[in-house]
Amino acid sequence: MVGGAGPGGGDRGRPAGRGLIGPFGGGGRWAGRRGIQYHEENDPRYRHAGIDIYLGSRFQGQGAGREAVALLARYLFEQRGHHRITIDPAAANDQAIRSYTKAGFRPVGVMRQYERGGDGQFHDGLLMDLLRGELAGNL
Repeated sequence: MVGGAGPGGGDRGRPAGRGLIGPFGGGGRWAGRRGIQYHEENDPRYRHAGIDIYLGSRFQGQGAGREAVALLARYLFEQRGHHRITIDPAAANDQAIRSYTKAGFRPVGVMRQYERGGDGQFHDGLLMDLLRGELAGNL
């Protein structure tokens, strides 16, 4: 599914320029703790897309995240006309950072105290980006 509707239908309160893709796998049913979404900045001076992916631990380490990120990146480059895509994993999430790097993303910089974790403390995020033409060709 591509567009603003989430599992169960409706626009889930997403502003224009946001989309959700899911499930990837799972026989057409929403597959629980995994999904990928994107948002778009449509101001011509800053046009780009940002993506977020979440995978439950049982889906990690199998290449599904890298494959989903590559698929969405191709869509955003080829169908939506973007030249740049960003993603912002937790700076301590080495597994995600390795996966995004394999897809062609490069670190831009650390965003200090970027998000509040389950422990109530703020944690750093890593801003990464991917330019058209940098997507790893073997994905």
